[in-house]
Amino acid sequence: MAAMNKPTFMAIKTHSPDKPVLLFVSFKAQTNLAALDLIQFCVTLDENGDGSKRFLENK
Repeated sequence: MAAMNKPTFMAIKTHSPDKPVLLFVSFKAQTNLAALDLIQFCVTLDENGDGSKRFLENK
């Protein structure tokens, strides 16, 4: 999944910019790793001036 995190994030950003997304992973251990990577991509975009607060209200 680690190799797919960037393409996954870009697909989420392209196809579902405003709505929640449900992401399925193969193993339970991958859940936290994938979530942290996606949050890191979001933070990186925010630091670059995109203004995206995509995971701000994650519950």
